[in-house]
Amino acid sequence: MPAWAQENGGPLSEEEIDSTAAYILSLSPVSAPPSSPSSVEGPLGRNVSLAILGGLALVVILGLAMYYRRAG
Repeated sequence: MPAWAQENGGPLSEEEIDSTAAYILSLSPVSAPPSSPSSVEGPLGRNVSLAILGGLALVVILGLAMYYRRAG
């Protein structure tokens, strides 16, 4: 926190900066961080989700092909 030091024009003394930093560090949890969202599985497995997504993409592509075939 050098920008807050009195020697740099800031409002805090070195002791106040040390106390503030110690307080902020005391607020951090000691336990392990929560797992990332990418490692959490939903109600469907990855393969089932990809199969559904692929099926929907195929339906959209076939629908567009039929639409443009009729329009042209």
